[in-house]
Amino acid sequence: SLVADDYVKTSISDDQLIGRCKKDYMGFMEVRGIGIVNIVNLYGARAFVPECPINLIVELRPYEDLNQVDRLGMQQKTQEVLGIDVPMLEIPIAPGRDTARLVDVAAMDFHLKNLGLDMAGKFRHKLHDNLRDNSN
Repeated sequence: SLVADDYVKTSISDDQLIGRCKKDYMGFMEVRGIGIVNIVNLYGARAFVPECPINLIVELRPYEDLNQVDRLGMQQKTQEVLGIDVPMLEIPIAPGRDTARLVDVAAMDFHLKNLGLDMAGKFRHKLHDNLRDNSN
């Protein structure tokens, strides 16, 4: 669900970082080449929430930075916001890459990690076991 486009007001409530949209801009988003769109009108009421906890920061990076970002999902970066360290991912983007889907996958993977399902960690363990077994 969209909270805000570009400008997110942040505050702390019960030691949790909260993101809110400025009231005048609720539900609106700029889509380059199209203009200002109303997310609720396009996708329904569930596509917008006026506020929510900020659990993950996704930084979209130029595709040229591909070799500078964590490719295996093993490093956990954070960014401090109002004194709270928030997990952060960097995703290289380029024409033809489905940015919305990449962000969605990143959010689902983050959620699964919080539930104890670390896919990158499982892969690392399988790879390590395979290397160990093949070296004997």
